[in-house]
Amino acid sequence: MIANIAFMAQLEDDYRRASGLRSRKHYKIFYGQVFPAPILTLGLNPGGDPAETSADGTRQNDGLPASASASFFEGMENDVLDCEWRENAGLRRLLLPVVGQDRNRFRHEIVKTNISFRRSRGIGDINLTAAAREAAPFLRRIIARVRPQVIVLTGSFMDCFLRLHAIESVPVGVPERLNNAPAFVFSAASTRLEADNLAVIIVQVGHASRFAWTYDRHHIPEEIGVLMCQTLDCHKDTALLAPNCLQPLQSAIGGRTTTMPHNWQTDLAELGAEWWSLGIAAEFWRVHHFRDPKFSGKHVSLETHIKHCRKQREIGIENAETLKRGLDVAKRVKAGQPLHTALNDAWAAFPVLTR
Repeated sequence: MIANIAFMAQLEDDYRRASGLRSRKHYKIFYGQVFPAPILTLGLNPGGDPAETSADGTRQNDGLPASASASFFEGMENDVLDCEWRENAGLRRLLLPVVGQDRNRFRHEIVKTNISFRRSRGIGDINLTAAAREAAPFLRRIIARVRPQVIVLTGSFMDCFLRLHAIESVPVGVPERLNNAPAFVFSAASTRLEADNLAVIIVQVGHASRFAWTYDRHHIPEEIGVLMCQTLDCHKDTALLAPNCLQPLQSAIGGRTTTMPHNWQTDLAELGAEWWSLGIAAEFWRVHHFRDPKFSGKHVSLETHIKHCRKQREIGIENAETLKRGLDVAKRVKAGQPLHTALNDAWAAFPVLTR
């Protein structure tokens, strides 16, 4: 959590310097903590007339809340869950089903922000293209930290998002039942982003404040879940939603069990974010289980390991132990240990377990 807060504070400070804005009445970046998570959802820009918003960004002149936190959501507040805005009611209707209607999972598995950060009473009161361009380098940093499987755009701005953030993009076909639905209801693309060369599915749906009725009618949460499962090599005909793919897993080994990391896809994203941010990604092969004499000794890069694991429906025990070991190394390095010492201690704490 400390790392999340430090990241957010630095990003906001950098954005203030770049934009010249000094008060949260003029901008809003965060709706909760920013951390590795399977889902990132983006709106167009934060609502609220700057002239009618408090300097800390928490209240409107009519007394209604504009944010659940005046700082960086240290108590895991979440604006979507804790503030009663019309848009938030729609977002809950869209995203809660994807996390099994579990609000605690929502707080820990979904990150929200916008494609642009400048406030306005209405879309017509802002140059959205300029604002999105201004926010782009900072949004890229958020995407790189979150490393989501799916980015959900609530509004018809996929083209703008792709122009600013994508290296390449290929449309994903919609299911047959959506062929006759209005174009704004649902579309998707398989995309490689500039942020860490990340491969991610982009989903566009109707705006949550106006078109939330389309989510249930057209089974949009289920379709998002299917796409998330496909990124984990789940089979579409299993009718599994993403929460089922992300549940903690167990495997039996020699008559005993080993518990897989809770929500291992999120932990996998954290592994990448931590090793890259610490500048030690090139040394990841030294923590991989192939480094053990029981295996080939092949050097496996951090990127290769993450890509391989993300393709799996279940995480194998050796990869699970590599994940734990890698997170342990990052924790130790952040605490000040030299890398070689952190590696030795992590190997002692998480030796290779075989099937």
